[in-house]
Amino acid sequence: MDFFSLEPEEIISAAESLGFSCTGHIQQLNSMENRVFDLRLEDGSHLISKFYRPGRWNREAIEDEHRFLAHLISSEIPVCAPLERDGVSLFEARGLYFALWQRTGGRLIDEFNHDILRRIGGYLARIHVAGRGISLDHRPRMDGAFMVARHRDYLHEQNLLPDALAGRYDELSAYLELSAANLEKQSAYQPIHGDCHTGNMLLGDGGLFFLDFDDAMTGPPIQDMWMVVSDSAEAQDRKTAAFLEGYEQFAAFPMESIRFRELMRALRYIAYNGWIARRRDDPAVSRAFPDFGSREYWEGFILDLEDQIDQIERDSGYQAGGSAPQPAVQGPDEPELSDEDYFFDLDDGRWTPGQQ
Repeated sequence: MDFFSLEPEEIISAAESLGFSCTGHIQQLNSMENRVFDLRLEDGSHLISKFYRPGRWNREAIEDEHRFLAHLISSEIPVCAPLERDGVSLFEARGLYFALWQRTGGRLIDEFNHDILRRIGGYLARIHVAGRGISLDHRPRMDGAFMVARHRDYLHEQNLLPDALAGRYDELSAYLELSAANLEKQSAYQPIHGDCHTGNMLLGDGGLFFLDFDDAMTGPPIQDMWMVVSDSAEAQDRKTAAFLEGYEQFAAFPMESIRFRELMRALRYIAYNGWIARRRDDPAVSRAFPDFGSREYWEGFILDLEDQIDQIERDSGYQAGGSAPQPAVQGPDEPELSDEDYFFDLDDGRWTPGQQ
């Protein structure tokens, strides 16, 4: 069974091996990390079949995700949890791990108004409160080693950085690694969603619910908040106020961590670039990022990273990792980045650093 070219017969056979009766109708859904399919069943209902990318998570780490979801369901929090057979939710088909979900109807939220943001804040507070009751022993900790150092090491091991830009990347990433260490010292870490952007929540007949805990980890609650409120500086403050109004109905938000919003964005920037690097030979990823690895790509990435570090320094006057590295090139003013620049699954998966 080849993860990169799964055949419909293999996908359907995996579901039928667990007792489901499929019609043969199958549709691939948008996901570049895993392989996700909608299967129609004989009774007219639908299953979502998710095949996990080999080598990313081991069985124990995936089971941590499923255990987190089951814990949230038991706390009556609206998330999508995988189906079980005899108490088991993770299965294997010819060397590939997969899981099945009942398809849940819903739509992406088209307007993040005050009411929606308040509701999201309330639900995330409940997720965080429930999360304090478990541990994710086989999942990563959101620290400088995981978010920055491992990506820098990989780029050097694979000789992906142009020699003329490698030193500058090292300088900027070292600043962010130290900043992540400072964040960890000043924040309470706990199980979080980890990738709680606007594409991972839906509105359905039963109300708001959350999807895709594939990046669940131990980290600071601000990681789940900043993705929801991401916007221009003024709009971000308004969104934050609405979010907190809902959150603090259920739990006290660590207010001192709000100043780390732009740092979280920069860490995402580094980690997302490292994700592309590791997936560059995947046909789906190479099609989405055809310019990855070019000199122009890296020049744009460095400039954007410098701009983001400038923003970190401006945000409440906070110096995340000491004095910020001075820009190597002073470029013209550029528009602020939006969600689509950081979250590929909000649109058609086209994003290249340095291109607006």
